[in-house]
Amino acid sequence: MGKREKGREDMKTRKDSNLVEGEEMAIETKRLSESADKYLMEMLEEGKFKEIINGMINIGGFSLKNQALIHKQMPNATELKGMRSWNFFGRFIKAEQKGIETLSPTFEKEVGKASGLTGFKVHYLFDISQTEGAEYHSSKCLKGEVFKYIEGIKEGLEGVLSWKTKDGTVISHSLEDTMDRIFSIDGLSEDERAAALVLDVSDKLLRRKMGSPAFSGLNEEELPEIRTIMKASVFYIVLNRLSLNSVKLESPELSEMPSEDYERFKENLNVIRQVSQVVINNVETMVSLGRKEELKRVAKENYVRLKSAGKLPFETDESKGIEDDSPYAA
Repeated sequence: MGKREKGREDMKTRKDSNLVEGEEMAIETKRLSESADKYLMEMLEEGKFKEIINGMINIGGFSLKNQALIHKQMPNATELKGMRSWNFFGRFIKAEQKGIETLSPTFEKEVGKASGLTGFKVHYLFDISQTEGAEYHSSKCLKGEVFKYIEGIKEGLEGVLSWKTKDGTVISHSLEDTMDRIFSIDGLSEDERAAALVLDVSDKLLRRKMGSPAFSGLNEEELPEIRTIMKASVFYIVLNRLSLNSVKLESPELSEMPSEDYERFKENLNVIRQVSQVVINNVETMVSLGRKEELKRVAKENYVRLKSAGKLPFETDESKGIEDDSPYAA
């Protein structure tokens, strides 16, 4: 066989192999997808609504399907990443740990063309309890941090509430009146003031979602208490995740819901997840930025103090510009 014929044969073999792998992956992802749907349905039928909502405090960043898969395999998971992501943070998977199967989207890769969703693949996640190594600093807010960085958080949440019209006009939303009202109330603790802000925004976003023509979940005509259920769930997730004073979560009676309503109730759960995650992600991002700015400020203060006391470990012509050139300079 000549080189050209051998090359063609090798290419055909690779194509056949890729086709088999693709078919096997499709079978596997279909199995996981069906397993997730079935497990979520079972949880709802068994009245485990509270367990679903509690899960969203730590794993709400994942799709509803993946949350069901995670809950089925490791219900007490708190911080999940892939192996490479954990390695990036200096942590490594402990011996004999089994990854949590989830679904990850795959996209078309063509130069010069917009990538489109082509399907899904199995992606393994590991909880922080399955890892060891360097100390890990979570993005979760500590007690008191939301109020500490409340001005930056307000600005971020104003961006969340703003939107663009079809012609591209930006409709901004100010939270100044909300802040004035919150701070005019006597007797509130710092956490209560911070909670009032994030809950006000959560409620506005929830109203917007439920009032959208695209909303396909159960509405108040079909289930009168549905908005109350959704609002309480969003508040519960947001307050617990942000280390603020929590609210009590009542489990609604869903066991007698018609089977066709269960499918539509998944959309209600999706909206609960989406609204709570938008608020949580924004607040955690602004708190993270606030932490960085504070570290810069402290570092600069220490530098100036040591320099004025003549205690810097070096002072050369090259180092004289450090105070201004340093990332810690104002």
